[in-house]
Amino acid sequence: MFIFSTFVLMSHCRQIIFLLLIGLVACSNPEEDRAGLPATVDDGIRSEAFGLEYLFSDSLSLRAKLSAAHQIERLEGEEEKKKENKEIVIYLDGGVKIDFYNNFGTSHSKITSERGIYRKDKNLAELKGNVVLTNAKGEKLETEQLFWDEKKDQVYTDEYVRIYTDGKIIEGKKGMISNTSFTEYEIKGVTGEFEYVE
Repeated sequence: MFIFSTFVLMSHCRQIIFLLLIGLVACSNPEEDRAGLPATVDDGIRSEAFGLEYLFSDSLSLRAKLSAAHQIERLEGEEEKKKENKEIVIYLDGGVKIDFYNNFGTSHSKITSERGIYRKDKNLAELKGNVVLTNAKGEKLETEQLFWDEKKDQVYTDEYVRIYTDGKIIEGKKGMISNTSFTEYEIKGVTGEFEYVE
């Protein structure tokens, strides 16, 4: 009898713990989780996916890999119902990462951010929120917004940037432009250069 009642008690405890876990997972703020994303299916949403990766190639060589925890693809553009007047826009959130590759298939730089938007028809990505660009030499750029132009193989911003390179911090209040490998760049509105210890 003691063994049976212990088993029943443990079984009930497992069920209660399971229900509590489901309740905790379900207790999130959907408005906060979907900040900056389209609100309803009526907003032209074509698809929604989780854990997706996009591969970008040129002449059968991998050039970049974009990954995000969550994405929503939708049609945007003129109010007319004509499909040809609209563009495909992909909203990315939950953490975004872009790895850039050289001709040998080795990653030479990467960008991480909280969220982003990829305009498929323009081959243009806009990354926002704690954006960090790093290269193979360990140099690092920090900003709040960064664009990646796939056609031009460039990244750029007009926002404040901070670059860590060769024991120095360089700040630019008017942004920067760089190749995707982050080896050749121009800083706009340089405000200071400081020494730092790693």
